Amino acid sequence: MAKPKSIKDLLKNSQSEILQNISKSAKYVKHDFQDLGYRIALKLNDLSHRSLYMRLSKTVPEPTLTKALSFALDYPLKYGNNRAKIFMWKLKEIRSLEREEDEQIILVNEKDEEIGTKRRAELSHDDIYRVSSLWILNEKKEILLAKRSMRKSSFPGRWGPAVTGTNAFGETYLTNIIKEAKEELGLSIKSPIELSKRLVDANSKRYFSKKFMITTSKDISTFKLNQSEVSELKWFSREKLSQLNSDDPSMFIPAFSSNIENILKEIFKDQDSRISLI
Repeated sequence: MAKPKSIKDLLKNSQSEILQNISKSAKYVKHDFQDLGYRIALKLNDLSHRSLYMRLSKTVPEPTLTKALSFALDYPLKYGNNRAKIFMWKLKEIRSLEREEDEQIILVNEKDEEIGTKRRAELSHDDIYRVSSLWILNEKKEILLAKRSMRKSSFPGRWGPAVTGTNAFGETYLTNIIKEAKEELGLSIKSPIELSKRLVDANSKRYFSKKFMITTSKDISTFKLNQSEVSELKWFSREKLSQLNSDDPSMFIPAFSSNIENILKEIFKDQDSRISLI
């Protein structure tokens, strides 16, 4: 992937352009951040919102603005010609990813005892952390799986549990999955059924995976997908999942495909006697 151009390169104007715009910008620009914001507005052909770009240039780090501007200017016009809108969309996505990378993740030992925290972006195979997952069944005894967004850094486009979340500072397995269910699918849950917990060691990652389960009669169309997390939802029968995993395990996240039969067995064990409805 090509290295993003510097903001100075992206904002270079020809001499004639500078002369044409300098008189217009003079009455708006008194500080460097205002100059940067004004030039972003010029590049995006959106001078009517110059004050917005100036405010952004004052509070948002320049490298972040550089990435968003580079993306907007390089975006193929056949997919959309409103570069200002594309810039704002990309900037929101980049800032969200940056906040996620800065999140303090709970670290534990091999007994699942808390020993500290670390920035998500700095986690390594030597670290053990916590992950919560929510498995959703319907009245037909089908399992709801979520297809991970292509924007995800790990296993984009693969199928996995309806909801997953890495436990951050101050969270428990339960509070995390309640929060993630709301953020990813728009679901409000209170008392999901607790299933097993196991230590996963695969793909250069180590974490304790705690499973929860609920049953629902809701239609998929009523769920509110967070597109930065989930791109699609789909119901699968137990038999269909086993067959798909046998034919092409790469369509699922490794932690699921490598242990699918044990997971399915646990989910369906005494299902009728331990229903938690939403």
